[in-house]
Amino acid sequence: MAFTHTTGVTYTTDAGRLASTTTVKSADTQLGIADTIGANGGVTHFLIAVDVSEIESCCLYSDKDVTLYVNANNNSVLEIDLAAGVMVTWNTDLTSANPLGTTDWTGCYIHNDTTAVATVKLQFLVNQPSGS
Repeated sequence: MAFTHTTGVTYTTDAGRLASTTTVKSADTQLGIADTIGANGGVTHFLIAVDVSEIESCCLYSDKDVTLYVNANNNSVLEIDLAAGVMVTWNTDLTSANPLGTTDWTGCYIHNDTTAVATVKLQFLVNQPSGS
């Protein structure tokens, strides 16, 4: 079964819409987390295995400022700061480097130091290596 994720970007100036693009990616697997992180120093550990080299598309989002640590709590190979309401997106059509780095994920720790509960959503669209 194939899964599909779509990313859209619209750029508008005072003079009107400059451009609007849509990227559609498909792969055989999707992985995700949708949960809440407690306020005032809340930390939640998620077990999620992501082969970074197989990602077709991804989106990381939080409604509050949170910090995500990959594979280890506060001592990881990758720290991602998610600003409230700002999506981190990437797909294989982009020329920029994958913001998730090159180390495969075995899990992540999400820290919320704000005074309100944070709602986080992580989505990964991946192609499993043949034979797995």
